[in-house]
Amino acid sequence: RKLIYVRNKISLRSPTSVPRIAEIVRHTPANLCDEIVVVSDAQYSRNYRDNNRRIRLCHISPSAEADQAVMELVNSTTGSTRIENIVAQSGMQEAMAWQAIMRMIGAGKIGVERDAVIDYPSEIWSVGK
Repeated sequence: RKLIYVRNKISLRSPTSVPRIAEIVRHTPANLCDEIVVVSDAQYSRNYRDNNRRIRLCHISPSAEADQAVMELVNSTTGSTRIENIVAQSGMQEAMAWQAIMRMIGAGKIGVERDAVIDYPSEIWSVGK
């Protein structure tokens, strides 16, 4: 199990980065992971980084009820489906359903191709029903 610490390429060159990372390592519980790895955001595709930024923004207004509702829909689907189908079936406001799906992608409960731009036609599936 790896704990991956991702920083902006420029900030990794900052003189405060090494002490800050060392502090994080010192405060990481030993049973949390087997290895801690520091990587630059430049090691990920632009789409992957942009998707992660959008996922993070969806956490501004969390809704456990919306998250649960989209998970129930995705779990009831055989194989994969498109985001637009889950949004339409949810009966929620479009933005609320979209944000719930993005949060569940970020939580690793919904799978999607992360190196492609995540959008309404993207295929998604349940991870570990």
